[in-house]
Amino acid sequence: MSAPIVHEYTPYGAARELWTLRPSELLLEGPAGTGKTRALLEWINYLCESNPGIRVLMLRQTRESLAESVLVTFEQEVLWPGHPAIHGSAGRNNRQNYHYPNGSHIVLGGLDKPEKTFSTQYDVIAVFEAREIDQNSWEYLSRANRNFKLDWQMRIADTNPAGEFHWLNQYFPQGFREVPDRHKEDKKLRLLSRHMDNPTYWDHDKGAWTKRGDAYVNGILANLPPGARRLNLYEGKWASEEGVIFEEYDPGLHIVDKEDAPEFKWCFASYDKGLRHPGCLQIWGVNDDRMYRIAELYRTGKTMDWWAEQVMYYHKKYDLQALVCDPSEPEYIKVFNDRLGHARGRNGNRIARKAKNAIRTGIDMVRWGFGKADNGPRIFILRDSLVGKDRDRVEKKRPVCLEDELPSYIWTRSRDGKPIAERPDPGCSDHAIDCLRYAAMFMWNKDFGPEEVEGDYPHDSFGGLLGHSKDGGPVDVRGR
Repeated sequence: MSAPIVHEYTPYGAARELWTLRPSELLLEGPAGTGKTRALLEWINYLCESNPGIRVLMLRQTRESLAESVLVTFEQEVLWPGHPAIHGSAGRNNRQNYHYPNGSHIVLGGLDKPEKTFSTQYDVIAVFEAREIDQNSWEYLSRANRNFKLDWQMRIADTNPAGEFHWLNQYFPQGFREVPDRHKEDKKLRLLSRHMDNPTYWDHDKGAWTKRGDAYVNGILANLPPGARRLNLYEGKWASEEGVIFEEYDPGLHIVDKEDAPEFKWCFASYDKGLRHPGCLQIWGVNDDRMYRIAELYRTGKTMDWWAEQVMYYHKKYDLQALVCDPSEPEYIKVFNDRLGHARGRNGNRIARKAKNAIRTGIDMVRWGFGKADNGPRIFILRDSLVGKDRDRVEKKRPVCLEDELPSYIWTRSRDGKPIAERPDPGCSDHAIDCLRYAAMFMWNKDFGPEEVEGDYPHDSFGGLLGHSKDGGPVDVRGR
């Protein structure tokens, strides 16, 4: 069977193999910019046009993220305005399905709303950005993969590589075949998509990069700093950072759905100043000794007045009890307090105040907050709580939020490449992490006045902030 041309689109490489392979589970992986998502969408559209009555489920971890990414590509590059599958007046954010004239359906969903996603059966289930989901969710999808209007039933995971020990990399067979053996019945198969598979970036007639491809692949991706992010997005390798600082951080544990968060008793904010580099404002909801990031702004090039407006908005929305700020910028603290007027926090102090900036102590505090010991963890991130995205950093494949920074925050390396567990690598993006440090230091040491306890740990050390004594017993530290 030759690969057809659909809507002036010609599949190459791994994309071409989609038209002939029939495994029950397929991992379509590759670095950023290989065109694998477009290829998968073209194939899904072809299936629906060619097979009356089939049902396809397209989903991401959340329905909202599906609309902002995959559906834009589907409607702008695969379908066309007025396509018969696009019906009704609902926009992408509210669209529930695509209904083809021959009775085929594409249903749109997110794992954040399983009651809507799994209410029927499907012939093909396509999970985009599959590194975001866990293995339990993937296996749960098999329950809905049984419509049997096609001769085969398939689940497809579309993703960029992530950490070496990500469950996807362990679940699917190691190695891949660029030209799979079609005589072998594979139940699980992985295909590697390459940059040259993308006709937008590689001119197959000329055997050369297009102008866009050269700028993106040989420019933006090739110039990513060394480390796991470059290996994942440019080289297409499953790799973890060596010497990662927050080893305790686990997206599957620490990122939670908004519906699963408790009712917050009070809220506070943390802020790290940025202009040429990104600034960051995080809002934290508190329930007992646990804190949840409920909103984050991460922006480059915004003025002090712009940040002050955001602070005023979130103070009005959440009745912030404190705003702990980058201590190197006292001018910002004054402006924030001036704009907030006579607002006072729980302890009677002005809302904006200097954050504690003992970096190593703050790192230890965050690691403790992520840890599972002592009834932990105590730090959580609400899914999809990033407010907008810094588009310039998205285009340059740079971190745009706390979730992006955490896995790539590493210790400085010695000349022989060994991590030095003394200070973070200054080349790492740490704007949101600085905010997190400020928040953790405030959360578990709310009194900012120094207090020495003779014979015990210094007041600004990790042990001192937690109220530990050297004999293992607690000490009475003000503010605890």
